[in-house]
Amino acid sequence: MTRIDNFLRNSRLLPRNIQQWERIRNTPAWYRDCFMSLEHFRDHETGWEINEYLLSEACRLQEPGQHYFLSLLVDSGGGQELEADFGAGQYLRPNEPGRMVFGDENTVRRLHGIGPYHSIAIYVRQEDFQAQAQQLVQGEMPSLEPLLAKCIKDPTLEVLVRRLMDSFRTPNDFRYDSKDIQDDILTRLLTLAQAKPPSINADDVLRPDSILRVIDFMHEHPDRDLKRDELAAIAGVVPGHFTRLFRQTVGETPKRYHLKIRIEHISRLLQESNRELSISTLAQRCGFGSPSHFSQEFKRQIGIGPEAYRAHFLRNV
Repeated sequence: MTRIDNFLRNSRLLPRNIQQWERIRNTPAWYRDCFMSLEHFRDHETGWEINEYLLSEACRLQEPGQHYFLSLLVDSGGGQELEADFGAGQYLRPNEPGRMVFGDENTVRRLHGIGPYHSIAIYVRQEDFQAQAQQLVQGEMPSLEPLLAKCIKDPTLEVLVRRLMDSFRTPNDFRYDSKDIQDDILTRLLTLAQAKPPSINADDVLRPDSILRVIDFMHEHPDRDLKRDELAAIAGVVPGHFTRLFRQTVGETPKRYHLKIRIEHISRLLQESNRELSISTLAQRCGFGSPSHFSQEFKRQIGIGPEAYRAHFLRNV
């Protein structure tokens, strides 16, 4: 399969509803026409947006924007390198999968290249980016100019960008928390900008009273998916460090630990309920949006499916 064939295949797999991205609706028609396909997600809590799209050519609007963006090249069907200048000097991005650019919409001077380009791009409002970054570094916001002046090739950052897209596509996947991935992306960008966020040592753990408050709160709320930031507030630590500290204290991530509590809670409900309550109803009561994901996780933890588990207790009543 040639690169163009692969590109055309991806254009059929991605959605074609360009209007789903709110920021593009009011742009000129010539700009919208550059987008061949687009899949868009937004985190309404943090304001992060992530898109996977196919572009016929690289382009920029004349009006200044208010976002930082990180664009990962998945593939390119063209032969022309991307010409970029984000206010810190001109450079070229080769048509090599995995190459990334970090830009500031407010200072874009040049963004030109003939595609087609298949990319994944993250957009974060500048004030949100800076607030999260300052929380991570616990001090003054470092200069981002080193990121604006070069093409980035970093496998760790590429994995994080792809993982963030996966976390939005499969929100019921309990392996990853999109907030943690966002912080990991910020931390990696700051490292590449030669800033040094405070590190967490292997022996750093949460205080006993902090961890007890968090675990008690988890037991009090088996019916919903708890947010990382609210758990961090209960523990009294910075959200960007909470997951690692919890994992080093308890041995697993807060998301996975709370998932165990939720499964334990619903197993008790299954022992007490009859068949008048469906498995999907019970799953919804414990905050599972998808019955299939619930059944999969229940079997992973308990060893058998929820129907077989309830049937066992009904036979022994």
